[in-house]
Amino acid sequence: MVRYATFLFFSLTVVFGYLSYDFYGRSTSLRGQLENAQALLVSVEHSLDMKTHACEVADAKATELIDELQQEQQARQSHLGKIDKIPKTCAVGEMKTDAKDNYANIDSVLPTTLTSVLRESFNSL
Repeated sequence: MVRYATFLFFSLTVVFGYLSYDFYGRSTSLRGQLENAQALLVSVEHSLDMKTHACEVADAKATELIDELQQEQQARQSHLGKIDKIPKTCAVGEMKTDAKDNYANIDSVLPTTLTSVLRESFNSL
């Protein structure tokens, strides 16, 4: 009977030792996987923060560019309106009614109102 008790005790000790060793191996493996997952999570969070910041910067730049383009468009419309208000006369004289002769001398001097509007438009760029 003592032999059976000793054998049973020894068997239980071996089984308990194996289970403890197996549990320790699994917990160590899981702990390593958990540390890797945490490091990956930190990396992904950092990447997400960088992408979010890049999107915010791009959005701010796009908004700034749109505002600048709208201001340039308004200035262009203002200059075009001033050009449209200039009386339409030819530098050489009145335009001819015949289509073949309806041209202006491009080497002649531009009217001063047109010159001033064009100069103001050029300087505003």
